[in-house]
Amino acid sequence: MKKIIVKYFVLLLITFVACKNNEVNGFFPETDIFFMLEDIEEEYLTSLKYKFEDILFAENIIIKNNFLIIGERFLNENQNPIHLISLDNLVYNRALGNFGFGPEELSDTWNLSSGLNENTFWVFSGQNKVFSEFSLNTFSNKPIKQIKQKEDLVNGYELSWSLNGTIVGRSINDNNIFVEFDSTGKKINGYGMWSEVFSHKNLNSFLIESLHSGVLRSNVDKNIYVQVGVNRDFIKILDKNNETIVSINGPNNRIPDFDIISSPMYGPMLSVNRKEPINYIEAYVSDNFIYVLYSGKTPEEIRLSNEHAFNIFVFDFSGDIKYFYKLDESIRSFVVDEEMKKLYGLTTNDKYTLAIFNLPS
Repeated sequence: MKKIIVKYFVLLLITFVACKNNEVNGFFPETDIFFMLEDIEEEYLTSLKYKFEDILFAENIIIKNNFLIIGERFLNENQNPIHLISLDNLVYNRALGNFGFGPEELSDTWNLSSGLNENTFWVFSGQNKVFSEFSLNTFSNKPIKQIKQKEDLVNGYELSWSLNGTIVGRSINDNNIFVEFDSTGKKINGYGMWSEVFSHKNLNSFLIESLHSGVLRSNVDKNIYVQVGVNRDFIKILDKNNETIVSINGPNNRIPDFDIISSPMYGPMLSVNRKEPINYIEAYVSDNFIYVLYSGKTPEEIRLSNEHAFNIFVFDFSGDIKYFYKLDESIRSFVVDEEMKKLYGLTTNDKYTLAIFNLPS
C-alpha cells in the first residue's frame, strides 16, 4: 500500500459535568500513515476448532517452546490461571499457578510475556501488581520468582521485558506513549508524547492516556514494541533500536465522541460514547510483521452476540499494510506461528476454546 500523508484537524464537542469547552486540538500529524478498508483486498480464512474442558474462560495466549500458553479469567477459586497445550498434538498438557492475593499466587492474568529466559515465561497480574515467572521445564505448579511493582512502575501496565533487562510499557498519568523502567521500578526513558497526538486545555495526561487506552505487545528479540487503540483506531510502532515511532491511523480515521464525567472517588473520568465502535483489541509482533485484531463492533453489539472480532490487519514494521484476513470465527486473542503458517485464536464461542487458521503461503 502506498503511504498516504494527510494533515487535518478534527473538531470534537465535549460535554463536561461542571463546564463546557469546545477548544479541542485533536489532530493527525503530517507524518502519520492512513489506511481504509478499501485500500486492501480481504482474504477469507476458515478454521479448525477445539474444545478444552479444563479451560473455563481463555483470555490471552502466547506461544513458546512448542507450547500454547493460555491465561484464564478468574471465575472460581478452584480453577488454575495458566494452561499449557502441546503444539505437537494439540493435547492439554498441564495447569500452572493458583488464583489469590497471597505469596506465589496470581490475582489475575492481565498479560503474558515470553520474557528473556529460554525456558520460562512471565505473567503480569494487574490487581496485585506482581510479575510471576514460571518454568516450562518443571512440573511445579508455583512460580519460580515474583517481583512486586514499586516506585514509578506502580503506575505501569501492559508491560514487557526488553533485551537489556529494562521494562517497556504504558503508564497511567504519563504524557509519554511508551515508558521505560529500570529493574528498581524507576522511569528512565519515555518515547513519544500523547500531547502531540491529542490535546485539550481541560484534559490532563491521565484523561488523554485513557482516551488512547489499548494493549501493548512486543517482539523482544527485534526490539519492536506496538500499541493499538481500543477507543481510537491507531497503531504505534516503537523501534527501540533507533528510538523511532511509526504512527498508523485507520480504518475509521476519526476521534470518537466522549464525555468527561465527575467521579466522587476518582475525580474527572473519561467516558467514550457506547455507540462508538471498539477498535483494536489485540496485536501480535512476529519477526517480520505486525498482526492486529480489529473489532468495529459497538459494546452493545458485542454484548448481544458475544462476537468480538473477525478482522486481522497485517503491517510491516514501516507501517505499510500487507494483508487483510477475514476470519470465520470470532476471537479475542491470538498468536501467530509464521514458520508453520498458523494463527491460533481464542474464540468467543462457548462451544470452543481454540480456533486454528491456516495462513496463505
